[in-house]
Amino acid sequence: MRERDQDSGHGYTVILDSLGEGSTAEAILASYPALRPEHIQASLAEAAELAHEERLLPLRAS
Repeated sequence: MRERDQDSGHGYTVILDSLGEGSTAEAILASYPALRPEHIQASLAEAAELAHEERLLPLRAS
């Protein structure tokens, strides 16, 4: 799932960056006609998977 989508030519980062900047899925799809709604869902799923893989250390009060 970490490979770039062969059909769109865009990596997950384009979608995630756009969402992070406040763009809607509709705006992203309008800006990148090669993308489909399932690309956005796949990007979000990939981000969730990566977030689960991260090891977070608890913050300690200083």
